[in-house]
Amino acid sequence: MLRTTSWCQSRTLRIRIDRHSCRLLSELFIISKQAVKGLTSVRSYLELLQMGDDEDTKSIRSTKSSKSKKDDKGGIEDDEDERLDFILAYFTKSYRLKQERWSKMMAIEENKKLILNFLNNPKAKFMIITITTAGLLTPFTQFNSAIKNKYTYFIKKKEEVVTMENFVDVVIFGDMAGKPIEELAVLLDTVLLPLLGNAGNQKGWPQVVADDVVAHVRTFKNAVEQLRGAMKSQTILPMPQGMSRLYEAINNFEESDGATIDLVLKASLESAVTKWANVCNEILKQSSTIAFAGDNQPTPSREVEFWNARLKNLEFIYDQLRDPRVKQVAKMWSPESWRLEMFAST
Repeated sequence: MLRTTSWCQSRTLRIRIDRHSCRLLSELFIISKQAVKGLTSVRSYLELLQMGDDEDTKSIRSTKSSKSKKDDKGGIEDDEDERLDFILAYFTKSYRLKQERWSKMMAIEENKKLILNFLNNPKAKFMIITITTAGLLTPFTQFNSAIKNKYTYFIKKKEEVVTMENFVDVVIFGDMAGKPIEELAVLLDTVLLPLLGNAGNQKGWPQVVADDVVAHVRTFKNAVEQLRGAMKSQTILPMPQGMSRLYEAINNFEESDGATIDLVLKASLESAVTKWANVCNEILKQSSTIAFAGDNQPTPSREVEFWNARLKNLEFIYDQLRDPRVKQVAKMWSPESWRLEMFAST
């Protein structure tokens, strides 16, 4: 009865810790996402405030004042929309944009309606403006194949009409590269993982929660890396957590004559090797007959393209397997290696 009670208590504690760690990870991602967006908006706004003495801003003001004067017929043109001037000032600073490109975009009635609809319609929540491959500044309401370069996004936080007074409070805006997956991979590798994996940022956390958070971030990073490779028709082998401790674990194992074993690293390596084997098997099972799916009738060139792509992918996998750390893992699993005891004895 005592054993059953202690087992139930430990299981309940483990479930609570798992739930707590998942909730904590979710909150950390939300906070980091909001922080990055908030910093982008504030930085963009402050940069615009400092543009008062820039020549580009002076030219914008002079153009605006000239347009507000009377024309030859004696009529007076309406004052320009200050919100459009704000966006133009941002593009002038971020893209070093000339006024001519902006004028060409606004001269197209469809483009002007799209931008004004985003500003005036509370239901319009998303807009992208970018320079297309044709060199034209063009707005979009969704992602499409024409967006291949740097673009600026505008996202509404609230369903409100955008005014000059509430622009920064209602709209999140900033610049993104044409390859968001690449940026996400860099963000994870250089910001989130070092930030959450730093012991100084884990003060007050239970060790189980800290390890769980880092494990989830690394799993997410591996998923992004695999997606990044799939977009290039390349297979990326996910590296196990704790790979950086491999040589240290081997030295400790050798110096202690097999008494000291890093069980966490052991489990991680076993899981990774199993995944690598499954991935390689799937690649080797691929056949060129997939081109005939859906009653397609491919030309002989498709066959050549398939084998060329497969050759490049296998070479890419081979380069990853030549990593010194991966070679060290392979030695452990070789039958003649005494280090196999590190995995077989537990």
